Amino acid sequence: MYLGWHDSNRKKPTHQKIAEATERYEEKTGRRATLVLLNPKDVVQIDGLTVRTADYVALNTFLIGELDPLLDVA
Repeated sequence: MYLGWHDSNRKKPTHQKIAEATERYEEKTGRRATLVLLNPKDVVQIDGLTVRTADYVALNTFLIGELDPLLDVA
């Protein structure tokens, strides 16, 4: 399951947008987010999160979720 988060505020840095999205994910699920999927043009490194790019994710959109250790091989 992913939480979709869109924030097009140009004054806010990408890492702050992701921090807000992961906070909301944790509020909703009660679990810690470990994965963010984002557009390659938005890529940043975030401590504690696996960051993966996907061309199908729109700019300023972040899919926040968790890695599945049984399915994740990369």
